[in-house]
Amino acid sequence: QLLPVAKTDEFQRRLLEIYNACREEGIAQPLTLGVHRSDYMLHDAGDGTALAPKQVEINTVAASFAGLSQRVTAMHQMLLGRVPLQGLKAADCPENAPISGIAAAIAKAISLYTQTQPQVEKNGGEEEEEGRRVACLFVVQPNEQNVFDQRHLEFELWGTHKVAVVRATLADIHAASQLNETSRVLTFQGFEIGVIYFRAGYAPPDFTCDNDWAARLRMERSAAVKCPSAAYQCVGAKKIQQVLARPGMVEKYLSAEAATRVRSSFSGLYGLGDGSKEADDAKRRAIANPSEFVLKPQREGGGNNHYDMEMVEILEKS
Repeated sequence: QLLPVAKTDEFQRRLLEIYNACREEGIAQPLTLGVHRSDYMLHDAGDGTALAPKQVEINTVAASFAGLSQRVTAMHQMLLGRVPLQGLKAADCPENAPISGIAAAIAKAISLYTQTQPQVEKNGGEEEEEGRRVACLFVVQPNEQNVFDQRHLEFELWGTHKVAVVRATLADIHAASQLNETSRVLTFQGFEIGVIYFRAGYAPPDFTCDNDWAARLRMERSAAVKCPSAAYQCVGAKKIQQVLARPGMVEKYLSAEAATRVRSSFSGLYGLGDGSKEADDAKRRAIANPSEFVLKPQREGGGNNHYDMEMVEILEKS
């Protein structure tokens, strides 16, 4: 389903090339860690019925704001405790602790890595019996602006699980990481990397040169557990989400009752440019009623969408 997208989208093409190269060579690490964020907006049908949550998208890479949203929940609980609003109390605010859950998942992945991956040999050929230093690598952007959100997770990993975190950009990883071609163990700054947690690498601006892509390939070839792997990152593409929204798709994997509940949260995703009747109908409806549609490219990180007459102009040219 992504091959047509890859023909016109270099970013998706290079991700697929990394996946295919690793598949042909042999996947070094079959485990993948998924940290998702499912985004919803409240939908007003305009017919007097209650507002209903509708899924906008699901993120499989660099899903951010777990740390900050947990603090926002604590703030809401505090405010409702001091100043009840329209009958709401602090107890009415649901618990929200994503940081502890994500940290526990990363710690579990580290544990599985150390159980299944042989220890790295010293230069003299002797295995290091004690003090194996296995860390989680946070892949971040230069001058990272989400650092405070990320620090909550870093501190939880060490405070609760004694998992060390090292932070690096793609350029840092290309310059200073080493991949053992025999064991596929990745090392960086004196640590053996057990988990690679991508908070960068989700959009074209993160890749400024071929060295950045070489760093992404080196990590993918490694035995570290990726969060996410290249394949898992591709699964989060808008195109895949649109395909899964087609009639009959979720019904392949869920019971009829569960599929109905899940589908009730779908906001409506339509492909463009594939020559299908569905695509032609969606394009015609969007031009006629632009306020009811958003044009979304295969991108993450926000700021890429097109609305209203800007969307109409793009569609009329396509």
